[in-house]
Amino acid sequence: GWVNKCWGRTATYTADVDLACGRVVSLVQSGTTFRVGYLLLGIDTGPSVFPIGVTQHSALAGDPVVVCTEGYTSVTSASTNNAPNRGSVSSGPAIGMVVVGGTAAADQARMGFCAQNVAVSAGNNIFIKFTGFFQPT
Repeated sequence: GWVNKCWGRTATYTADVDLACGRVVSLVQSGTTFRVGYLLLGIDTGPSVFPIGVTQHSALAGDPVVVCTEGYTSVTSASTNNAPNRGSVSSGPAIGMVVVGGTAAADQARMGFCAQNVAVSAGNNIFIKFTGFFQPT
């Protein structure tokens, strides 16, 4: 697979499941420790709905994985957008992917902002400024 790049802060975590490069991850409780897994959808009921970063390479479950926790990086888009416009909000409703240029709803993770204005197709990468947070109702 490919290797991502982060212009910002990174941290190394343990993968809870097999993870692909360029996907948004969140904390997953595994016994008495926390690992990272794909960002899950849902209401604010646990750490799995809060985005902590974007994977910088693929990793197998149990292996270390470097995550961009803040800064510029590439992430996989779940949708096609012909004019993502710099500054548009990127939010993630699909497994570890983002939707570009849509209006995020309450109880939905926000990934940050688009850093490109070139069209993106579903399944391809888009360059973003990751500043993840969760917007409760």
